Amino acid sequence: MQVPLLEIDGLKLVQRDAIIRYIARKYGLYGNTLDEQTKVDVLYEGAKDFLFSFMSFGFYGDDEKVMENIKSKTLPRYLPIFERLLSESSSGYLVGDGLTYADLCLLEALLVTEEYFPELLSDYDKLKDFKVKISSLPRIKAFLEGPQRKRKNTPEYCGTVKEVYYKCSSTSFQLQELVTKRYFRNLSGLVVLPCTCTTTD
Repeated sequence: MQVPLLEIDGLKLVQRDAIIRYIARKYGLYGNTLDEQTKVDVLYEGAKDFLFSFMSFGFYGDDEKVMENIKSKTLPRYLPIFERLLSESSSGYLVGDGLTYADLCLLEALLVTEEYFPELLSDYDKLKDFKVKISSLPRIKAFLEGPQRKRKNTPEYCGTVKEVYYKCSSTSFQLQELVTKRYFRNLSGLVVLPCTCTTTD
């Protein structure tokens, strides 16, 4: 069986981005016009690239080098862009006047950044305000405070993933899929909050 798998509305959906977009469309997290929806897609992809830059920690060699690369290259690239976008927003959201799945992806990226580099958001007032605003929404707050949200990679978690990988596969693509499932669970958990459905990962 291919995972992740979402069972909803009589459908069995696979592919993580297709799952997230289906839920976003169904529950009004996708913008109100074609222009807004296009911007949401663009910003989601950017926030996802930002988020997934952390996925290699614990898996691909020198962790200190991985973290230094994120600190010196990834964060200086993405944090100013999203800070500027939020400074241009009158609503506090990335696109339009309401919450979209791009906001949720950025929130997860900021939470992961804070887990690894708690001091680095201090110079970004709009991002700090955004993180507080979105994470304070009642259902999101409950999710973040509950056991469902997975924290940053630990040696134990990395060891388990590697063990499963080496038993089942010899391709780096499948290892990447195993690694990204941790972040997908968090992101999909945030997006799935409004609906009743079954996910398998």
